[in-house]
Amino acid sequence: MGNMRKGFMTAVVLVMMVVVSITLLTLYQGVANYRERAMSALSLIQNDADSVNILNVGVGFLKPKFLGILGASLLYNDDVPTWFNDFKGKLNQDWQNYITTNVSTTKACKIFDWSSTNNQGTGLIKLESSAIDLLNQITSYITLRSPYQISLYAFQMPKLGAQPSS
Repeated sequence: MGNMRKGFMTAVVLVMMVVVSITLLTLYQGVANYRERAMSALSLIQNDADSVNILNVGVGFLKPKFLGILGASLLYNDDVPTWFNDFKGKLNQDWQNYITTNVSTTKACKIFDWSSTNNQGTGLIKLESSAIDLLNQITSYITLRSPYQISLYAFQMPKLGAQPSS
């Protein structure tokens, strides 16, 4: 080590520190990216579960209305939600064909609609005094999850099982 110049160890230490810093930074960024992907996947799974739960609330609201001999009739109007065509476009071709064939896309019945922009829900559930439990479930969901929008609509299916007219 007699021919090493003065300050050689300082340069070696600096190079080692740069290499270690880059390695640790890369490792930290990799872990952060993994965590971000994992959180995104968990959020996606939670959103799917929440959507199914809200759908079940809507079915729970409608089911008792159609029990018995008389059942109930829903008032369908031209108030089709603006998101429906976007939703239909995201479905695979089989579901799109099913909706085109069996579902009226011009008539809908608003069961419940809430948006975070106006923070006020409207629809059939709000008008029914017997649906207070379902409304409470939706309200607690809104409080816990803070969604952007909740929309429950029933669509008329006149073509399903209809007899051909003569």
